[in-house]
Amino acid sequence: MTVATEETRVLHLFQRVASLEAVAHADNLRGEQRRDILDAVRQAVRECEPVRITIAAQLLNLSRKTVEAWVREGLLTVAAGNHKRLVLDPERLHEVLHLVRDLRSRGRDRNLIEAVWYRLNDQALTDREDFTESIEQMQRGEGRIVRSGEAP
Repeated sequence: MTVATEETRVLHLFQRVASLEAVAHADNLRGEQRRDILDAVRQAVRECEPVRITIAAQLLNLSRKTVEAWVREGLLTVAAGNHKRLVLDPERLHEVLHLVRDLRSRGRDRNLIEAVWYRLNDQALTDREDFTESIEQMQRGEGRIVRSGEAP
């Protein structure tokens, strides 16, 4: 497959995914319909071939050098497997693409690397079971407040 063909396929896939996500967030959908659409989105991204750096740069509207820096910093991850070139994991790319679009929609276009890094770290924390359980305990009024310097 030529680079141009690969680029066209990946760009079209991500455009279709974005269109499906927009439909999934429509107000007139029931929860199960929304879940079904979003499951289809996740499956489509999961089935995507690893993405070249140049294509990821286009999707993110960043330079190739910036995308390479984001890979070095761990924001974007290299696809698993033996590949002849540096290619990215499409699921992580999709996740980062959402964060970048959200930040830009809020007027943030500078220092995106830090903002994306903080968002990914926040998401990793909220995805932890022990954190979720602690929040639920706090909401139920369980436990006690421990201030700095106090013995537990």
